[in-house]
Amino acid sequence: MFQLLKNKSKLNSLKRKYTQRIEDSKSLSDKDKIEKQKLLQEAQMLLTQIDVLSKC
Repeated sequence: MFQLLKNKSKLNSLKRKYTQRIEDSKSLSDKDKIEKQKLLQEAQMLLTQIDVLSKC
């Protein structure tokens, strides 16, 4: 049970981290957004995976 709570805490931490990165990207210039587009897509994909895992 403790391990499950620990893992859920890690997932929530990662979710906050990637959500913050996506929010930070909204203030980037258009040039920077284009350069970081792949990283942003990856962050959004990871958020989706974290959501799925945290619902298990």
